[in-house]
Amino acid sequence: MSLRVLFYVRANHDEVKGGDLVQLESTAAGLRRQGVTVDYSSDPAADLSSYDVVHIFNSPRFGECISFLENAHRQHKPVALSTIFWGKDELAIGIANSSKMKLAKRVLGRSGSTLIWRQVKGLARFKASSNYSLERRLFAEADLLLPNSDGEMDEINRVYHVGRRPYRAVRNAIEATAFAKKPSTKREDFVLSVGRIELRKNTLQLIEACHELGLHLVLIGGVVKGEPYNEECLAKIKQYGFDYAGTMPPDQIVPYYYRARVHAIAAWYETPGLATMEAACGGCTIVSTNRGSTREYFGDLVHYCDPFSRASLVKALRAAIAADPAEALRLRDKIMRDYTWDQAATDTLAGYRQLLG
Repeated sequence: MSLRVLFYVRANHDEVKGGDLVQLESTAAGLRRQGVTVDYSSDPAADLSSYDVVHIFNSPRFGECISFLENAHRQHKPVALSTIFWGKDELAIGIANSSKMKLAKRVLGRSGSTLIWRQVKGLARFKASSNYSLERRLFAEADLLLPNSDGEMDEINRVYHVGRRPYRAVRNAIEATAFAKKPSTKREDFVLSVGRIELRKNTLQLIEACHELGLHLVLIGGVVKGEPYNEECLAKIKQYGFDYAGTMPPDQIVPYYYRARVHAIAAWYETPGLATMEAACGGCTIVSTNRGSTREYFGDLVHYCDPFSRASLVKALRAAIAADPAEALRLRDKIMRDYTWDQAATDTLAGYRQLLG
Protein backbone atom coordinates (compact mmCIF):
# COMPACT_ATOMS: atom_id res chain seq x y z
CA MET A 1 0.00 0.00 0.00
CA SER A 2 1.25 3.48 -0.89
CA LEU A 3 2.48 5.72 1.88
CA ARG A 4 0.01 8.57 2.42
CA VAL A 5 1.29 11.96 3.60
CA LEU A 6 -0.52 15.20 4.39
CA PHE A 7 1.45 18.39 3.72
CA TYR A 8 0.33 21.18 6.02
CA VAL A 9 0.80 24.47 4.15
CA ARG A 10 0.45 28.01 5.53
CA ALA A 11 -3.01 29.52 5.03
CA ASN A 12 -1.74 32.54 3.06
CA HIS A 13 -0.03 30.44 0.39
CA ASP A 14 -2.22 31.87 -2.37
CA GLU A 15 -1.36 35.49 -1.51
CA VAL A 16 2.30 35.27 -0.44
CA LYS A 17 4.67 33.26 -2.62
CA GLY A 18 8.12 32.24 -1.47
CA GLY A 19 10.86 29.62 -1.48
CA ASP A 20 9.02 27.52 1.10
CA LEU A 21 6.21 26.91 -1.41
CA VAL A 22 8.68 25.95 -4.11
CA GLN A 23 10.20 23.46 -1.67
CA LEU A 24 6.78 22.10 -0.69
CA GLU A 25 5.41 21.70 -4.21
CA SER A 26 8.64 20.32 -5.69
CA THR A 27 9.07 17.83 -2.84
CA ALA A 28 5.49 16.70 -3.33
CA ALA A 29 6.07 16.15 -7.05
CA GLY A 30 9.24 14.15 -6.35
CA LEU A 31 7.48 12.00 -3.74
CA ARG A 32 4.57 11.31 -6.09
CA ARG A 33 7.04 10.10 -8.73
CA GLN A 34 8.19 7.59 -6.09
CA GLY A 35 4.66 6.34 -5.44
CA VAL A 36 3.81 8.39 -2.33
CA THR A 37 0.32 9.90 -2.08
CA VAL A 38 0.59 13.57 -1.06
CA ASP A 39 -2.32 15.89 -0.21
CA TYR A 40 -2.32 19.52 0.99
CA SER A 41 -4.29 21.19 3.76
CA SER A 42 -4.34 24.41 5.79
CA ASP A 43 -7.13 23.22 8.09
CA PRO A 44 -5.94 22.87 11.71
CA ALA A 45 -8.88 20.55 12.38
CA ALA A 46 -8.43 18.30 9.32
CA ASP A 47 -9.30 14.61 9.61
CA LEU A 48 -5.96 12.80 9.44
CA SER A 49 -7.21 9.24 9.79
CA SER A 50 -6.16 8.21 6.27
CA TYR A 51 -2.57 9.51 6.54
CA ASP A 52 0.60 7.79 7.73
CA VAL A 53 2.64 10.98 8.25
CA VAL A 54 1.88 14.67 8.69
CA HIS A 55 4.50 17.02 7.21
CA ILE A 56 4.54 20.67 8.30
CA PHE A 57 6.37 23.40 6.37
CA ASN A 58 7.60 26.91 7.23
CA SER A 59 8.36 27.24 10.92
CA PRO A 60 8.33 31.11 11.05
CA ARG A 61 4.52 31.00 11.17
CA PHE A 62 4.81 29.48 14.62
CA GLY A 63 1.26 29.87 15.91
CA GLU A 64 -0.25 28.31 12.81
CA CYS A 65 2.30 25.48 12.81
CA ILE A 66 1.57 24.72 16.46
CA SER A 67 -2.12 24.29 15.63
CA PHE A 68 -1.14 21.82 12.89
CA LEU A 69 1.17 19.98 15.32
CA GLU A 70 -1.51 19.75 17.99
CA ASN A 71 -4.06 18.39 15.53
CA ALA A 72 -1.64 15.68 14.39
CA HIS A 73 -0.75 14.63 17.92
CA ARG A 74 -4.42 14.60 18.98
CA GLN A 75 -4.94 12.05 16.22
CA HIS A 76 -1.74 10.15 17.07
CA LYS A 77 -0.01 10.90 13.79
CA PRO A 78 3.80 11.32 13.56
CA VAL A 79 4.96 14.77 12.50
CA ALA A 80 7.85 15.71 10.22
CA LEU A 81 8.79 19.40 10.15
CA SER A 82 10.67 21.15 7.35
CA THR A 83 12.23 23.81 9.54
CA ILE A 84 13.35 26.45 6.97
CA PHE A 85 15.02 28.41 9.76
CA TRP A 86 17.98 30.64 10.47
CA GLY A 87 18.56 32.91 13.46
CA LYS A 88 18.11 36.64 12.88
CA ASP A 89 20.62 38.01 15.39
CA GLU A 90 22.96 39.53 12.83
CA LEU A 91 20.09 40.67 10.62
CA ALA A 92 18.75 42.70 13.54
CA ILE A 93 22.11 44.37 14.06
CA GLY A 94 22.69 44.97 10.39
CA ILE A 95 19.43 46.85 9.95
CA ALA A 96 19.46 48.69 13.28
CA ASN A 97 19.37 52.44 12.77
CA SER A 98 19.80 53.55 16.36
CA SER A 99 22.85 55.63 17.24
CA LYS A 100 23.68 53.26 20.10
CA MET A 101 23.83 50.24 17.81
CA LYS A 102 25.91 52.13 15.25
CA LEU A 103 28.31 53.10 18.02
CA ALA A 104 28.49 49.48 19.22
CA LYS A 105 29.40 48.33 15.72
CA ARG A 106 32.13 50.96 15.43
CA VAL A 107 33.64 50.36 18.85
CA LEU A 108 33.13 46.62 19.33
CA GLY A 109 32.99 45.33 15.77
CA ARG A 110 30.57 42.73 14.45
CA SER A 111 31.25 39.95 16.96
CA GLY A 112 30.99 42.27 19.96
CA SER A 113 27.79 43.93 18.83
CA THR A 114 26.29 40.53 18.00
CA LEU A 115 27.02 39.39 21.54
CA ILE A 116 25.35 42.50 22.97
CA TRP A 117 22.29 41.94 20.81
CA ARG A 118 21.96 38.35 21.93
CA GLN A 119 22.15 39.40 25.57
CA VAL A 120 19.48 42.08 25.07
CA LYS A 121 17.33 39.60 23.17
CA GLY A 122 17.74 37.05 25.96
CA LEU A 123 16.66 39.56 28.63
CA ALA A 124 13.63 40.53 26.55
CA ARG A 125 12.50 36.92 26.50
CA PHE A 126 12.07 36.94 30.28
CA LYS A 127 9.50 39.72 29.85
CA ALA A 128 7.75 38.43 26.73
CA SER A 129 8.57 34.75 26.43
CA SER A 130 5.31 33.42 24.92
CA ASN A 131 6.51 33.74 21.34
CA TYR A 132 9.87 32.17 22.12
CA SER A 133 8.09 29.35 23.92
CA LEU A 134 5.90 28.70 20.89
CA GLU A 135 8.94 28.66 18.66
CA ARG A 136 10.86 26.30 20.87
CA ARG A 137 7.89 24.00 21.36
CA LEU A 138 7.51 23.48 17.63
CA PHE A 139 11.11 22.29 17.27
CA ALA A 140 11.03 20.28 20.51
CA GLU A 141 7.76 18.42 19.84
CA ALA A 142 7.90 17.59 16.14
CA ASP A 143 8.82 13.92 15.85
CA LEU A 144 11.41 14.46 13.10
CA LEU A 145 13.10 17.67 11.95
CA LEU A 146 14.00 18.09 8.27
CA PRO A 147 16.39 21.04 8.02
CA ASN A 148 18.00 21.97 4.70
CA SER A 149 21.49 21.43 6.14
CA ASP A 150 23.38 20.16 9.17
CA GLY A 151 24.30 23.78 9.87
CA GLU A 152 20.62 24.69 10.07
CA MET A 153 20.11 22.01 12.72
CA ASP A 154 23.05 23.44 14.67
CA GLU A 155 21.49 26.90 14.39
CA ILE A 156 18.14 25.64 15.72
CA ASN A 157 19.87 24.10 18.71
CA ARG A 158 21.92 27.27 19.31
CA VAL A 159 18.80 29.45 19.41
CA TYR A 160 16.30 27.08 21.06
CA HIS A 161 18.44 24.57 23.01
CA VAL A 162 16.33 21.58 21.96
CA GLY A 163 19.12 19.04 22.37
CA ARG A 164 19.68 15.97 20.20
CA ARG A 165 16.40 15.93 18.32
CA PRO A 166 15.86 13.28 15.61
CA TYR A 167 16.62 14.91 12.27
CA ARG A 168 17.62 14.25 8.69
CA ALA A 169 19.11 16.95 6.46
CA VAL A 170 17.18 17.29 3.20
CA ARG A 171 19.10 19.50 0.77
CA ASN A 172 17.30 22.25 -1.06
CA ALA A 173 17.18 21.62 -4.79
CA ILE A 174 16.44 22.74 -8.32
CA GLU A 175 14.23 21.42 -11.12
CA ALA A 176 16.96 19.87 -13.25
CA THR A 177 14.83 19.58 -16.39
CA ALA A 178 14.60 23.38 -16.62
CA PHE A 179 18.40 23.56 -17.02
CA ALA A 180 19.01 20.67 -19.41
CA LYS A 181 20.60 22.99 -21.98
CA LYS A 182 24.30 23.50 -21.36
CA PRO A 183 25.07 27.20 -20.74
CA SER A 184 27.29 29.21 -23.05
CA THR A 185 30.45 30.80 -21.68
CA LYS A 186 29.62 33.91 -23.73
CA ARG A 187 27.81 36.04 -21.16
CA GLU A 188 26.25 39.50 -21.13
CA ASP A 189 27.88 42.08 -18.88
CA PHE A 190 25.26 42.57 -16.19
CA VAL A 191 24.68 41.45 -12.61
CA LEU A 192 21.42 39.61 -11.95
CA SER A 193 19.72 39.30 -8.56
CA VAL A 194 16.58 37.19 -8.21
CA GLY A 195 14.76 37.59 -4.89
CA ARG A 196 12.47 39.92 -3.02
CA ILE A 197 13.51 43.53 -2.55
CA GLU A 198 13.68 43.73 1.24
CA LEU A 199 15.88 44.24 4.27
CA ARG A 200 16.68 40.56 4.71
CA LYS A 201 18.03 40.34 1.18
CA ASN A 202 20.26 43.39 1.85
CA THR A 203 19.13 44.75 -1.52
CA LEU A 204 20.25 48.33 -0.96
CA GLN A 205 23.82 47.22 -0.24
CA LEU A 206 23.90 45.34 -3.55
CA ILE A 207 22.47 48.31 -5.46
CA GLU A 208 25.10 50.66 -4.05
CA ALA A 209 27.96 48.20 -4.64
CA CYS A 210 27.00 47.72 -8.30
CA HIS A 211 26.76 51.50 -8.74
CA GLU A 212 30.19 51.95 -7.17
CA LEU A 213 31.69 49.48 -9.67
CA GLY A 214 29.79 50.81 -12.67
CA LEU A 215 28.04 47.46 -13.16
CA HIS A 216 24.53 47.23 -14.59
CA LEU A 217 22.11 45.49 -12.23
CA VAL A 218 18.89 43.63 -13.12
CA LEU A 219 16.56 42.72 -10.24
CA ILE A 220 13.69 40.23 -10.42
CA GLY A 221 11.33 39.59 -7.51
CA GLY A 222 8.50 40.92 -5.44
CA VAL A 223 8.44 44.04 -3.30
CA VAL A 224 6.10 45.31 -0.60
CA LYS A 225 5.57 48.95 -1.52
CA GLY A 226 5.19 51.69 1.07
CA GLU A 227 7.94 50.46 3.39
CA PRO A 228 10.74 53.05 3.66
CA TYR A 229 13.60 50.63 2.94
CA ASN A 230 11.88 49.14 -0.09
CA GLU A 231 10.97 52.56 -1.44
CA GLU A 232 14.59 53.69 -1.08
CA CYS A 233 15.69 50.66 -3.08
CA LEU A 234 13.19 51.42 -5.86
CA ALA A 235 14.29 55.07 -5.95
CA LYS A 236 17.97 54.10 -6.23
CA ILE A 237 17.19 51.60 -9.00
CA LYS A 238 15.55 54.38 -10.99
CA GLN A 239 18.28 56.93 -10.15
CA TYR A 240 21.10 54.63 -11.29
CA GLY A 241 19.34 53.41 -14.43
CA PHE A 242 19.13 49.81 -13.25
CA ASP A 243 16.34 47.44 -14.33
CA TYR A 244 13.62 46.08 -12.04
CA ALA A 245 11.47 43.46 -13.74
CA GLY A 246 9.09 42.70 -10.84
CA THR A 247 7.82 39.17 -10.27
CA MET A 248 7.97 36.57 -13.04
CA PRO A 249 6.94 32.93 -13.49
CA PRO A 250 9.94 30.60 -13.04
CA ASP A 251 10.11 29.65 -16.73
CA GLN A 252 10.49 33.32 -17.69
CA ILE A 253 13.38 33.82 -15.24
CA VAL A 254 15.45 30.93 -16.63
CA PRO A 255 16.61 32.84 -19.77
CA TYR A 256 18.06 35.57 -17.51
CA TYR A 257 20.15 32.92 -15.73
CA TYR A 258 21.55 31.84 -19.09
CA ARG A 259 22.49 35.42 -20.05
CA ALA A 260 23.87 37.13 -16.93
CA ARG A 261 27.58 37.09 -16.18
CA VAL A 262 27.06 37.22 -12.40
CA HIS A 263 24.23 36.44 -10.01
CA ALA A 264 24.52 38.11 -6.61
CA ILE A 265 22.71 37.75 -3.29
CA ALA A 266 24.19 39.62 -0.31
CA ALA A 267 21.44 38.61 2.13
CA TRP A 268 21.84 38.45 5.89
CA TYR A 269 21.34 34.68 5.64
CA GLU A 270 20.39 32.08 3.02
CA THR A 271 19.48 28.43 3.50
CA PRO A 272 21.07 28.37 0.94
CA GLY A 273 18.90 30.18 -1.64
CA LEU A 274 17.04 28.56 -4.53
CA ALA A 275 17.74 31.46 -6.87
CA THR A 276 21.49 31.10 -6.31
CA MET A 277 21.33 27.40 -7.16
CA GLU A 278 19.25 28.02 -10.28
CA ALA A 279 21.54 30.84 -11.42
CA ALA A 280 24.55 28.53 -11.10
CA CYS A 281 22.78 25.95 -13.27
CA GLY A 282 22.23 28.67 -15.87
CA GLY A 283 25.98 29.31 -15.96
CA CYS A 284 26.22 32.47 -13.84
CA THR A 285 29.29 33.13 -11.76
CA ILE A 286 27.97 33.39 -8.21
CA VAL A 287 28.39 36.02 -5.51
CA SER A 288 26.81 34.77 -2.29
CA THR A 289 26.46 35.86 1.30
CA ASN A 290 28.76 33.93 3.61
CA ARG A 291 25.94 33.56 6.16
CA GLY A 292 23.50 30.68 6.59
CA SER A 293 24.25 27.29 5.05
CA THR A 294 25.86 28.58 1.85
CA ARG A 295 29.33 27.12 2.44
CA GLU A 296 27.87 23.71 3.24
CA TYR A 297 26.32 23.65 -0.24
CA PHE A 298 28.78 25.54 -2.43
CA GLY A 299 32.20 24.99 -0.85
CA ASP A 300 34.86 27.08 -2.61
CA LEU A 301 32.95 27.32 -5.90
CA VAL A 302 31.44 30.80 -5.34
CA HIS A 303 32.64 34.29 -4.39
CA TYR A 304 31.53 35.01 -0.82
CA CYS A 305 30.77 38.39 0.73
CA ASP A 306 30.15 39.59 4.27
CA PRO A 307 26.73 41.31 4.42
CA PHE A 308 28.08 43.74 7.03
CA SER A 309 30.73 45.03 4.66
CA ARG A 310 30.22 47.02 1.44
CA ALA A 311 33.93 46.59 0.74
CA SER A 312 33.59 42.81 0.97
CA LEU A 313 30.68 42.83 -1.49
CA VAL A 314 32.53 45.13 -3.91
CA LYS A 315 35.57 42.84 -3.78
CA ALA A 316 33.43 39.74 -4.46
CA LEU A 317 31.61 41.39 -7.37
CA ARG A 318 34.88 42.59 -8.90
CA ALA A 319 36.35 39.07 -8.69
CA ALA A 320 33.22 37.46 -10.12
CA ILE A 321 33.08 39.81 -13.10
CA ALA A 322 36.74 39.05 -13.86
CA ALA A 323 36.38 35.27 -13.45
CA ASP A 324 36.45 32.83 -16.35
CA PRO A 325 32.79 31.90 -17.08
CA ALA A 326 33.90 28.32 -17.76
CA GLU A 327 34.78 27.95 -14.06
CA ALA A 328 31.12 28.52 -13.14
CA LEU A 329 30.23 25.22 -14.81
CA ARG A 330 31.92 23.31 -11.98
CA LEU A 331 29.19 24.46 -9.58
CA ARG A 332 26.51 23.72 -12.15
CA ASP A 333 27.76 20.13 -12.41
CA LYS A 334 27.72 19.70 -8.63
CA ILE A 335 24.17 21.04 -8.27
CA MET A 336 22.78 19.06 -11.21
CA ARG A 337 24.29 15.92 -9.66
CA ASP A 338 23.61 16.38 -5.95
CA TYR A 339 20.78 18.89 -5.47
CA THR A 340 17.74 17.77 -7.48
CA TRP A 341 14.17 17.51 -6.24
CA ASP A 342 14.17 13.78 -6.90
CA GLN A 343 17.13 13.46 -4.53
CA ALA A 344 15.37 15.70 -1.99
CA ALA A 345 12.28 13.49 -2.27
CA THR A 346 14.41 10.37 -1.74
CA ASP A 347 15.93 11.91 1.40
CA THR A 348 12.48 13.01 2.62
CA LEU A 349 11.07 9.52 2.08
CA ALA A 350 14.00 8.06 4.02
CA GLY A 351 13.06 10.48 6.82
CA TYR A 352 9.47 9.23 6.79
CA ARG A 353 10.66 5.63 7.03
CA GLN A 354 12.95 6.62 9.90
CA LEU A 355 9.97 8.27 11.57
CA LEU A 356 7.77 5.20 11.12
CA GLY A 357 10.46 2.93 12.52
